[in-house]
Amino acid sequence: LPLFDFPLAQALHQATHGHPLYLALAATALREAQIRQQEVKIGSLEQLLVPAGLVPYHEDQNIGDYLLNLYFSHLSLSEQHALVFCSLPRALDMRTLRIVLQLSSDIEAREYWSRYRHMTFVHIIDEEKIIFHPVVRHLLQQRLPPDAFVESDYYQTHLRLRDHIRKYASPREKIEEAYHALALGDY
Repeated sequence: LPLFDFPLAQALHQATHGHPLYLALAATALREAQIRQQEVKIGSLEQLLVPAGLVPYHEDQNIGDYLLNLYFSHLSLSEQHALVFCSLPRALDMRTLRIVLQLSSDIEAREYWSRYRHMTFVHIIDEEKIIFHPVVRHLLQQRLPPDAFVESDYYQTHLRLRDHIRKYASPREKIEEAYHALALGDY
């Protein structure tokens, strides 16, 4: 095996978005898989098991679950589930948050918004929008896989978002409508 494979290093950095812990876990797990002559696809790094030498006592977990558990260990299960739904839109504002979580009031949406914008994996775009770190967003979305069944949570959430954007969005925000329509299989 070559000591340094520049294209592989670039692919690893891109797949992990440069997230230091994810990068270290994925690189070590990938190296171990290469030694065992197992083929691993870069797109499924989060499915590799946590290397025992890096994080003892977690070698039975896959990397994606380990990272999410690390981020969310202080959150209740219902808060974790809410974050899964919040990962579906590309960006969150209070209005989108209210639609995604089906909140009953602007006051409740403001409380969630205030809590979310102080989380370490959230980037504040402006005073009105936040986005999740790409690694966290990807890992959260893995917990709610695409489902074309009309009654599924995945389908219903994208449907609510698409319909809301269709009614109230400015022309500049119409790309979001297309994003949710594509998630629904509406090409």
